[in-house]
Order: sequence, then C-alpha cells, then structure tokens
Amino acid sequence: MLFLFLFLYYQGDYIRVKSGYSHGVDFPDPDGKRNGRGTRVWISGDRYEGEWRADYMHGIGIVRKQSGGRYEGQFVWGERAGAGRETWGNTLNNHYKCPMGNKHEGRGFCTYEGEYKDGLFHGRGCFACLDGRVYEGTWQRGRRHGWGEQVMLPNNHRGDPRRQYIGGVDALYRLVKYCGEWRGGQRHGQGSAKYSNGLKVSGEFVLGHFDSTVKYMWPRNQGERLALFSNGSRKHWLPSGATTGLGETSSKTKQTAKKSDAASVLKDLLGDFDPNFNNGASDGDTPKQLRWG
Repeated sequence: MLFLFLFLYYQGDYIRVKSGYSHGVDFPDPDGKRNGRGTRVWISGDRYEGEWRADYMHGIGIVRKQSGGRYEGQFVWGERAGAGRETWGNTLNNHYKCPMGNKHEGRGFCTYEGEYKDGLFHGRGCFACLDGRVYEGTWQRGRRHGWGEQVMLPNNHRGDPRRQYIGGVDALYRLVKYCGEWRGGQRHGQGSAKYSNGLKVSGEFVLGHFDSTVKYMWPRNQGERLALFSNGSRKHWLPSGATTGLGETSSKTKQTAKKSDAASVLKDLLGDFDPNFNNGASDGDTPKQLRWG
C-alpha cells in the first residue's frame, strides 16, 4: 500500500545507473531512491518538479504551493540554496502574513529574489512586499544583516508629494526610507533616515533607534544642524555651526535617557527647534513644512 502511494505521488527517474563501461552500456542499479528528474505531489497539494539525488530535491527545481506562490531556483539536499526566486500570496482575498511580518489582504504577491542558504535568505537579495515596502541588501540566516536600503512606508500611506504628502494615512512626517547598516533584522550602525517632508537625519542607530550625535539636513537647502540623541529621543541641540561629534555617543546620556513617547517623536519631526536657530531660512522665517499646525 505504501509503495502504491509513493508511486502515485512521484513520477520520474528513481533508478540509479552504473556507467563508464568500455562497451558504453549503462546498467540499472535500483536502490528505491529518487534520482534524476521527477515530480512529486504532497498530500497538501504542494508540488515539486525538478532534479533529485538520493531521494532529496537537489539541483534546479520548482515548488508550486497550494496556498499560492511558488519557489523557483536551486536546491541542495532538500533545502533552498544558492540563487532563487520565491513568492507568497494569492488573488483570492485570503489574508496572509509574509516573511517580513507584514499582513496583506491577498490580492497579489510578495516576492524575494536573491541568495539562500539552508532554506533561509542569506547573502544578497531583494524582498518586495505587495504594499510597496521593499528591502534590498544583505541577509544572514533569514534576517536583514549588513548594509541595506528599505522603503518603510506602504504605497497607500504616502499621500500626494506635491501637497506635502497630504491624502495618505498619516503620511506627513513619516519615515519613508532607511539606508544603512542592519544587525539581526534591526537598524543598527551608521545610517540615514529620510522623512516624507524631505527631512534627512543621519547618524548611529542602536537596535532601531538613534543613539548618538546625529545630523539634521532640511530640504531645499534650508540648513543643517547636529543634535544629541539617546535611545531614539533627542536630548538637546549642539551649538549652531558645530561640525564635530557626529556618531559619538554620550555614555551619560545613555544612562539617563528614557524611551521617547509619541509626542516627543512628533515634535522632532515637526520642528520644535531652538528658537534662536532659523534652520538656514531668512531671519524670522521658519520653514512652513516644519511649523506646528
């Protein structure tokens, strides 16, 4: 009965051959294991078509998932390895969560294209979510690690850039893109954050938060300035015109810092700035996009 089940769900070459004889004739060497090219269908409905070695998916092949999506690329002893392309999702409005942890409604597909090791994202690769969020860079054991760039804001949250991103889902002053270092899936190391109003902030991240002296760069040549952050909260501005200390972390600030609340983060982005500093604009003219209200 078991033999019949295996026969029904696997079609292909599972007979090894002895070759290399002077007369050129190959003799079968049956061992009951799948070798060569073949197709297997699991009881779940998932389907593999490709190369086999000693009963393992090994070589180039395609897995078509019953739930939607597919993998096409290399396998090494049953695991995805080397170069490949994989998709998750469906067009049946079945909600799902992609490997990046984002929830989707099921009217399209998320895609990863890049390198694998032991079945995990490893090496260089690009993951593009259905909603427009994209990470392109290096991976280690399935997590973002090394240098990479990520678009953080979904398409439907961005609003109209011609109207300061009004019209999206709370898109004004949101983090749009991060470029820099990652460690274990978190922003960690030197990097820069670009916000929807054009503001760019560069410095050192520690476990996802600014934690050093960072540089604010306002859009349209409106000026630059340094500020000291600790655990994501801005502690104070450095004197106007200061150019040193970028990337240096204050140990004293680290010990006394508390996690910033939503109001302080919003103030950072909206521009609750030193009243004696005009951000590079003409005297008495605070840039409109940085005002309250």
